Amino acid sequence: MSLEVDAGRRVGDLKEVAEPAVRHLRNAARLFDEASRPSTSEEKSLRDELEAAMATPTKLGTPERTIPAVGASKCVSDFTRCPEGDSGL
Repeated sequence: MSLEVDAGRRVGDLKEVAEPAVRHLRNAARLFDEASRPSTSEEKSLRDELEAAMATPTKLGTPERTIPAVGASKCVSDFTRCPEGDSGL
């Protein structure tokens, strides 16, 4: 995929533009967080986990939306009758 940027300059790969911008935004967010207030250990741990997750490559596509099959129920409830011991009143 080719992308035209900055008055005709051609960029061969979108990553050439996106990666520096993403790094810059992450760094700005980190500096803002550090300046706004001290972080708790819980917040720091969460931030580290998010950074690690964001460092992995993005995968485009459609998520798998299948529901695993569950074995058939041994008995089927009869909702047309009251349960045993219930007079229905």
